[in-house]
Amino acid sequence: RQLKEFQSLQFRATDMSVVVAGTLELTYYAAWAILHRPGAALTDALAARMAVLEAANDVLLAAHQLHGAIGFTDEHDMSVITRHLQGRLRAPWDLAGTVDRLVSCVEEHGFDGLFTGARP
Repeated sequence: RQLKEFQSLQFRATDMSVVVAGTLELTYYAAWAILHRPGAALTDALAARMAVLEAANDVLLAAHQLHGAIGFTDEHDMSVITRHLQGRLRAPWDLAGTVDRLVSCVEEHGFDGLFTGARP
């Protein structure tokens, strides 16, 4: 049987696709915020970066697991992709550094969430 016929692999690939689509929407929103909400744009950009870093780690992990050990050899595209992404995932800050800056930014400027100002 082909690997794509296994239901658990289909679910894993779908999860990866959903994570990528979600981070794309957050990135679009952060870009929109630069023009329309400049006071909150830094917080939105840091939140989007945090989501992208988490998604990249999740997707790379799942992709390596789906491809098995071949993904760690230099003859496979997964190895090349992973190696080239490492610098981009850590510059200018890694996930922990981004979270630290996001927390500082939220403390200084606040953060408008979906339910900001809602009363029960």
